[in-house]
Amino acid sequence: MNSLRKVPSSTETLTKEETGTGYEGDFREGFGYDVFADFYGMFWKKSYIPGIYAEVKYSHGNPWITQDKLALSAGAIFNVTSSDKDSKNLLSIVPYVKWSNVLKEYTDLARSGTSPLHNQFSIGISVGIPINIGK
Repeated sequence: MNSLRKVPSSTETLTKEETGTGYEGDFREGFGYDVFADFYGMFWKKSYIPGIYAEVKYSHGNPWITQDKLALSAGAIFNVTSSDKDSKNLLSIVPYVKWSNVLKEYTDLARSGTSPLHNQFSIGISVGIPINIGK
């Protein structure tokens, strides 16, 4: 219940009260975990030839509508290098494609509605600043 009271003068009082439910739905608690593996590979000495990036992530959680999820990402790595002799990376740019779940994705608690795979697809870009530790 939410109550608001104002006293505009000594002879009158204005009061407004609202009642209702703060949350409606099925809220569950439980345990969940993520297991993931990332792969970054630069196979050429030339900085203008991109490398590859891949990620696999498995998630499980009992309170979720879709308890098991398998996310896949893949992309290219472009490194911007400095002009010094060691050619250290100044910036890494990774354009990627991602499927947030390639397994069956449910949309409701009854598990009667599913979301198609193309709704799980996204395109993005990551920008990173590498930490260069001495030789």
